[in-house]
Amino acid sequence: MKANKLMSEYQTKFGTDSIVTSGDTIQDVERTPSGVFVFDLATGGGWAKGKINIVYGPEASGKTNICYLTIALFLKMHPKLCVVFVDVEHAYDKTWAERLGIESERVILLRPQYGEQAVDMLVKFLSEATDVGLYVVDSLAMLEPSKDLDKTAETMQVAGNAMLIKRLIMKVNYALAMSAAQGNFPTVICVNQIRYKIGSYGNPESQPGGKAPAHASGGITR
Repeated sequence: MKANKLMSEYQTKFGTDSIVTSGDTIQDVERTPSGVFVFDLATGGGWAKGKINIVYGPEASGKTNICYLTIALFLKMHPKLCVVFVDVEHAYDKTWAERLGIESERVILLRPQYGEQAVDMLVKFLSEATDVGLYVVDSLAMLEPSKDLDKTAETMQVAGNAMLIKRLIMKVNYALAMSAAQGNFPTVICVNQIRYKIGSYGNPESQPGGKAPAHASGGITR
């Protein structure tokens, strides 16, 4: 059986986007600018559209601030679109955000009570809300399974946060693929933190969720 016949068969069975030649793929990834010149220059224009972007670093290094600046510029550039901010840490600062230029009435705050709820809410918006062009998750490190929150500290499961982050990455990637098939390419920015390994050789730095966010991201920024 020739390749062209197999391509036609799979396109009929799974859809025309399920298998294409490399010449049919999009060459350049569009970018959402942050408004910070040095950052946009280094990343080729800003955050990658239609993909997961990771920004991480130590405390007070400006991770959330660059997200605020991105939101402010995005809302000015796209007056008909809005932004979803998944406030996992429940630390969104409306006063500071408005000082940085954010129109608060166009920012939808999601404040989940536990990690699975955050994942489900985010994926629901990605799958159905066509008027949202930018999503910010602050932060991955604070995503905790509901089972861990209900238990005592001494009975918490091992790597519960890491497993939840992996599920979030997988479900968000799938939702982005479905959005792309409909011609929508929202930008997803996930804030993460730095942790330190104890008694290890080489670089002691690690992140909640391990390597899964970095491997799945269209851009990772420190």
